[in-house]
Amino acid sequence: MAALAIGQLVVAAARPGGGPGARTGRGDRPRQRQVPLRLSLPATVALVSLVLEVRHGRAVQRVIAELEHRGHTDALTGLGNRWAFDDDLAGRLSSTATSRRRRCDPEPATLLLVDIDHFKRYNDRHGHPAGDQALVRVAAAIRGVCRRGDGIYRLGGEEFAVLLTADHREAVVVADRIRQAVTSATGGALTVSLGVAGAETDGPQALIARADRGLYEAKSRGRNRISVQVPEATGPGPALETSSPSHA
Repeated sequence: MAALAIGQLVVAAARPGGGPGARTGRGDRPRQRQVPLRLSLPATVALVSLVLEVRHGRAVQRVIAELEHRGHTDALTGLGNRWAFDDDLAGRLSSTATSRRRRCDPEPATLLLVDIDHFKRYNDRHGHPAGDQALVRVAAAIRGVCRRGDGIYRLGGEEFAVLLTADHREAVVVADRIRQAVTSATGGALTVSLGVAGAETDGPQALIARADRGLYEAKSRGRNRISVQVPEATGPGPALETSSPSHA
């Protein structure tokens, strides 16, 4: 219903002299009755963008770009949010699939899921403002390890994701650097567990599920460690595991 109302408002505003406050003078021709437009939300957004572009030009385009940026950015940490992650992951896997169909060697892609250990307990002990500051420090630690072009996202709460252009071995090295960087950045107050899964021929949800299984494995084996999920194509076998000697 909101999309329908916006669509009617935009169409009325686009007409000369139109808009919610427009009136017909005594000598004016009677206006024809407006027919409601049944638009989906994406169609309404596109229509709003088109009308505003026509009426206001470049300034509106800057506003739209800013809104799109904010819509894909986590307000607390400045990282990409879940929407940005979903879009980027789908695009990366689509590009990989296209390369395979063309019999080209696709760039390797590996997903890391990163979760702060015992974060609820930290929040309960130190308070939510301190918890927010800790999330910012963790985000900065992850960003400091990753390379330009790597995708870094806060999925919600204390969970983060990193989309790397790297194979399993390179990804494990990055993951362990992230683990150590978070511990250092928080003075040892917080640690993270990580699940690692390489993109094969599966779709986004299957890849996320494999990385999530790795994360669960790392948590169940004591936390503050990394678990790498072996692709199903390689056959059954235990997940690889990496942790520092002091936490093994």
